[in-house]
Amino acid sequence: ASIVDSALSNKDMGFSVQDNVDLMVSSKMGMQIPEKQAEITNANVRKGAVTQLQKTMEVFAKNTIKPLDQRNSLVSYEISNTNPQAASVAISPSGLDSNVDISLGVDQLAQSQSLKTNGYPSGHTFDSGSLTFDFGSYSGGSFTSDTDFSQVTVSIAQGDDLNTVASKINAETKDIRAMVVKNDDGTEGLALISQKTGESNSMRVMATGSSLNGFEFNGATTPSMTIEQEPKDAVYRVNGIEMRSESNNIEDLMGLSVTLKEVTANDLKITSKTSPQAVTENVNAFVENFNSVGEMANHMGSEYPSEDFGGAMSDTKVMEELENELDKAFKQLSADGLGLRDIGVTKLPDGRLALDQDKLNKALENDPEIAFKVLGTETNTSHSSISVDELGKLPSGDHNIVIDRAPEKALMSGAAISTPVTLASDVSLPLTLGGVEVDVTLPSGSYSGDELANKIN
Repeated sequence: ASIVDSALSNKDMGFSVQDNVDLMVSSKMGMQIPEKQAEITNANVRKGAVTQLQKTMEVFAKNTIKPLDQRNSLVSYEISNTNPQAASVAISPSGLDSNVDISLGVDQLAQSQSLKTNGYPSGHTFDSGSLTFDFGSYSGGSFTSDTDFSQVTVSIAQGDDLNTVASKINAETKDIRAMVVKNDDGTEGLALISQKTGESNSMRVMATGSSLNGFEFNGATTPSMTIEQEPKDAVYRVNGIEMRSESNNIEDLMGLSVTLKEVTANDLKITSKTSPQAVTENVNAFVENFNSVGEMANHMGSEYPSEDFGGAMSDTKVMEELENELDKAFKQLSADGLGLRDIGVTKLPDGRLALDQDKLNKALENDPEIAFKVLGTETNTSHSSISVDELGKLPSGDHNIVIDRAPEKALMSGAAISTPVTLASDVSLPLTLGGVEVDVTLPSGSYSGDELANKIN
């Protein structure tokens, strides 16, 4: 090895294998080697430039363009609320159409239902069976299920105690919180606390297995199950007109998002007024960030190479298309024929944008929504069950949407486990849930089917 190393490095031997190889390759390739190396270097530099440009555009779209689709970012209204402790108020995503001046009184807050079983001796266990939970409303002794809620069934294994039952319920659904409570006489009860407010969200509990009959509930207190709190709708008044909501969060009240916090003795006053300051700041941020993207594009498209990918994208299709898109963005008009010039934004000879804040403020005084009309994206749907959060590459215009089937939870089942399963060592179970990869570790031991399911949950 030492002789070869010396020959390659021209040490002690007076003769270099490496030099001879280079001469042979050069005689075959001529002057192409430096040219090819330069091409490879240029390609790598250009690839790095494209990557940086792509990341910059993604940040610009996420932090500058997308927020402008929120009407609140570009509509110059300021909300005044005389009692923020009783209700919080903000402009809803749909936005205000004009100034508001309303009184709001809160007579009742929405609340969820709470149930509690009678006491069981500490350490009491149950036979195998199941508990099925449902939400809906009761009328005349009959129950109508909420079609938006899928029944949840929890399997109870032989020997499960109250703590295990509570854990299984909590693992199966987020709409009910189950907990074990201690009674004064030393017994234990199971509390079922609904997470869904409103009168139409009463609970129903059905049981199979005689030892679980004490958990059954069908709208009325029984010897084994008591109603600790009734479900209620929120009751409030707007300018004296009574309204109801199953939630304390009212998403669109005359263009306002309102959260009811407490019952009021006196009505609170909610008013709005035009306030161009926040809109001016957001439009100015758009101009500055737009200019930053343009400056990067000019730097990369320069004829003269320099550091930070300067000139790396000169005379390329990518730069040509980017420059066209930036120019098109400035010239684009809204459906009302409005453009950036109408809100005080002009284009300088070097391609940068400039904002005339006085002109913008005057435009906002005449039309508080003009900035949104120019920079925002407005969508309207004919059905309340559909909302549009992001357009992506969808072109402007009318689009028909047909919903053929409501979404359902995924269900994967295998063969029934009739005898205990013994794991000699810990087992890692890789799962993909909602596009997220998770690893569930099952410790070694012996499990029934229900115990195995509970471990996974």
